[in-house]
Amino acid sequence: LQCRKEEPNHLEVFVMSQCPFGVKGLDAMKEVLDNFKTAGAKLDFSVHFIGSGDASSLSSMHGPPEVAEDLHEICAIEHYGKNFKFMDYVWCRDKNIKDTNWESCTGKETGIDAAVIRKCSEGDEGKKLLADSFAYSASLGIGASPTWLANGKYKFSGIDPETIKSNLC
Repeated sequence: LQCRKEEPNHLEVFVMSQCPFGVKGLDAMKEVLDNFKTAGAKLDFSVHFIGSGDASSLSSMHGPPEVAEDLHEICAIEHYGKNFKFMDYVWCRDKNIKDTNWESCTGKETGIDAAVIRKCSEGDEGKKLLADSFAYSASLGIGASPTWLANGKYKFSGIDPETIKSNLC
């Protein structure tokens, strides 16, 4: 990481969708994103997933239900990335992350189209996106959820808004 170019206001998080600590870390991003928006500051934020396998055999620590949710979330990220819209889906799911009724976090409440997520997550697109995300996390040697990478160089752990903001800024 020391050899990477520093990218100001760039924040990446590496999670397992059903990890209790990953859920808390993603929930903390609500305050962080709101603070950046209120300050009129730009933040380049991205979510990556921790797991293994290629598009034909994906696996994650918390089993097949976690892979299924990783697929839903990565498809939300892909199709609803503008203004971090995907986070509305993530925050809704995080209220009851192990519930298999992911569709309850689509539609009117979040503005996320269930058909778009279903097509992506059940098809080759989602599997490729998730395999690529797993590979990226592995290439950086990241296996703990959540692990944060600030400005492209500085790795840290934390699940509260203050830890995230202080390490980013």
